[in-house]
Amino acid sequence: MSKWCVLDKEKTSAIDIQGRPKHQWRRRQQVKEYINNIIEQYDPAGFIIASGSEADIKCIYGAAISELETWCNKTGRKIYAFSSCKQNEYDYPDYVIYVNCQTYDTINYHTVLSYFCPSQSDETLKPIGDDYSPDLLFTCYNNRPDYYRSYIVNSLFGKNLQDLGIITYRQFTVECPKEFDWQPEYWEEIGNVPYLMPLKDPHPAEHEFKLNSGWNFRPNSLPYSYHRGLIDIVTESVIEKDELYMSEKTCKPLFAHKPFLVVGAPGYHHWLSEEKNLELYDELFDYSFDDEPDYKKRIDGIIDNIERLSTIYKSPEDYKQLWNSVKAKTQRNFFRYMATLRSGLPFESIMHHIGINSPDPLAYTEQKLDDILTPDYLDHSGTELHWVLEFFREVVVPYRNNSLYIGKDLWDRYQNFFSVDESLEEIWGSDNVTWASLTAKRNWIRGSGK
Repeated sequence: MSKWCVLDKEKTSAIDIQGRPKHQWRRRQQVKEYINNIIEQYDPAGFIIASGSEADIKCIYGAAISELETWCNKTGRKIYAFSSCKQNEYDYPDYVIYVNCQTYDTINYHTVLSYFCPSQSDETLKPIGDDYSPDLLFTCYNNRPDYYRSYIVNSLFGKNLQDLGIITYRQFTVECPKEFDWQPEYWEEIGNVPYLMPLKDPHPAEHEFKLNSGWNFRPNSLPYSYHRGLIDIVTESVIEKDELYMSEKTCKPLFAHKPFLVVGAPGYHHWLSEEKNLELYDELFDYSFDDEPDYKKRIDGIIDNIERLSTIYKSPEDYKQLWNSVKAKTQRNFFRYMATLRSGLPFESIMHHIGINSPDPLAYTEQKLDDILTPDYLDHSGTELHWVLEFFREVVVPYRNNSLYIGKDLWDRYQNFFSVDESLEEIWGSDNVTWASLTAKRNWIRGSGK
């Protein structure tokens, strides 16, 4: 019986782990050889793209999808793309079946548990609590350059809001000018920012920031100065029509208990309310910009909100007062989000596809993957299928069975930092159970357990 092959993004992606483009001709040859070897060895039942943590199917898997066109048309077999959203700029061929699957939420879940169980060395994962006192109005963190990020950075400076928050744009303002082909006119897209002004987190520990170069610089880690700003202006990974994607960027203000605005796809905040069951901060923000098809108008609406609030709230004392007024809502949103992840609903589609839908946690084992997948999946064992399999075994199924699961003690740990009330207990539950393996999971999140 033929088995399914999970495409290895390290072999198909157009960029490396640092976001740098690979040599195109060499990559095409490598992808062709990789695909041909898989087909020759295994004659797979089809191919699986497990990409719930990345929305850019075109960049990561486009070459492999093109290479498989002839084979798919000849055999009638399909590529199932399990992804966090359907990419707007990519024209999905008929032989590619898109399935919504937000597998990165499994990482977000464990990140939150680590956040409320910090060690002394976890400088980027130390939670706030009832005594939270921000000294700035906002944060707006950006790393990878993109047109909409340049626009919001330029707009914040254009409105003279830069001194009221932390604005970063490290790759564009620090790394790009060092490249041999840099031209001064490239700076014009952020022309309101003084030329060569480095936009980076002011904390000394962030001066050597390089994405994925250490556990404290992983995408899901909080920047060192993140808690200084009250409102988080999130610039999501994708923002075009229907790209309703909630990455770790939007997760951060949820677990850090910060009100936030998102530069995302049209209707993004409405989607958070309707699909993610989160309460919007209507008492703070005018969301009338949310459905604007023009990204510039959506960003202008976000800037208008920040500018308006800056005329009312002018000091750290004001920011503290403002946060106190929405603290209860940030708490409810936090537990709603975690409860949704604990249910397994955002990513169960990929388990169903490979034939696992069992009330027995022991059904979610590596042996099941061996039965369903071609053996090469072991070559990239960090694949998201493993994340989900482990999450169902350790969290979802035990929770559904009213048994021990990782995170069941979150309620107790949370109360070390925040006061709670009955409304939160109704959302989460208050089981007083701990699990020693949480320590191992924390180490895994920090990178030392790999």
